[in-house]
Amino acid sequence: QTEGLMMLVDCDLVLSADGQTPDPDVLQDGLHPSGLGAWLLSEAILAAIQPAPLPKPDQVRDEDNFLANSSFLGSNGDMPSASDGFCPDGWKVSATSGFQLGGSATPGTDRVGASYRLAMSGSLAGSNNYGYLSQHLSASSVSQLTGTAVDCGVSIVAKDLDGIAGVMLYLSIATPGGNVRHRYNRPLSRDAGPSNYNGLMEISGADIPTDATSILFAVYIYGRDDATIAGNVTLENPYFVAAD
Repeated sequence: QTEGLMMLVDCDLVLSADGQTPDPDVLQDGLHPSGLGAWLLSEAILAAIQPAPLPKPDQVRDEDNFLANSSFLGSNGDMPSASDGFCPDGWKVSATSGFQLGGSATPGTDRVGASYRLAMSGSLAGSNNYGYLSQHLSASSVSQLTGTAVDCGVSIVAKDLDGIAGVMLYLSIATPGGNVRHRYNRPLSRDAGPSNYNGLMEISGADIPTDATSILFAVYIYGRDDATIAGNVTLENPYFVAAD
């Protein structure tokens, strides 16, 4: 209990389809959780106690954000022909073969602006399969940022992920001598049942070389080997600012 507020997790809803009828797969004797039931309870409790995305992205002013269209408006971005839905203006959605993505906007709230959701489906063959949302910063932004340090991040709400190994915030800076890369990686390595994640992915104090020629900001969703994938990832308040 914190400041008079208490989080309640309804375990009946977690362990049964309708909140009343015991599921024999998760309640081994109608009362005590099986191994699967215990795992489902732990996931529900973890999701409840994890903090909401940190407020920092909400506090970034548009004029300080080097990302274009951080509110995910419009529908003229670059979407793969094999996928459904749309991509917001100024952004690009891409995926390896078999990784199907559906893009849609979600309404803003009093906490966040507009959000963008990627729904996943498909059967993956082999390894190194992923989908991602990305944006190349404009040439004028790159010119302003060279020789400085930057902070960037995005709030993520991932639900009911099956066959997904993890999500990653990825920053790639091209220079004549090669690419400089920074990553924030969130593994989701559970083998059974869906995974959920709610939090802020952030890279802080990344140096932009003085000879940088381009900067890529991306969020990757990568699958397990030979997996059938499902679930959705909602992105809120992406930001890319000069570090204090």
